[in-house]
Amino acid sequence: HFRLVLPPLTSPEARVLLPGVLAIERPRSDVLLSERALLYRLGDDAPELHQYGYSFWTDAPAPLVQVALRDRLIDAGVADRVVLADLGVEADWTLVSRIDRLEHVVGSEPRVQVHLDVAWLRTAQREVLLAKRYEMAGTARSDAVDDLVRAMGAALARAIDAAIADLATARASTGPTRPAAAASPG
Repeated sequence: HFRLVLPPLTSPEARVLLPGVLAIERPRSDVLLSERALLYRLGDDAPELHQYGYSFWTDAPAPLVQVALRDRLIDAGVADRVVLADLGVEADWTLVSRIDRLEHVVGSEPRVQVHLDVAWLRTAQREVLLAKRYEMAGTARSDAVDDLVRAMGAALARAIDAAIADLATARASTGPTRPAAAASPG
């Protein structure tokens, strides 16, 4: 059984891009990615996916990616507080996502692909601050499942880091805003 582990941030941002609380929703995915078996396909153009018979994630990919998103965003200092949406905490901002690929591509060299759609929302208005698709590929040291899992973690980390950089660019052009405060009785 394998955990989804991301490499550490190389240069953590210390700038809060989203003042307040950011809730990370569980990513959506297709049915195969809701199961625990690691996936592979035979070549770049192969439409058919296969499941490894004896190699499993510790949980389905969606909750693993949700926790990875939370941990990476905390490490990057993206918001004052980052929580999992499952906890029911009232949030000012929400990150929604969809995992389309988290798979090994069998070929002449051991490779992985990670595709992640990300949308940053202002929670109260469900206003989209930024929505973008991130497609990352990576090469593993070998076809050993341990190496493939590490390569998937690295590719996912690059996707999340790119999403953070895009958010920083978008916030720099619009300027940071504090979430609307409740009106005080007067």
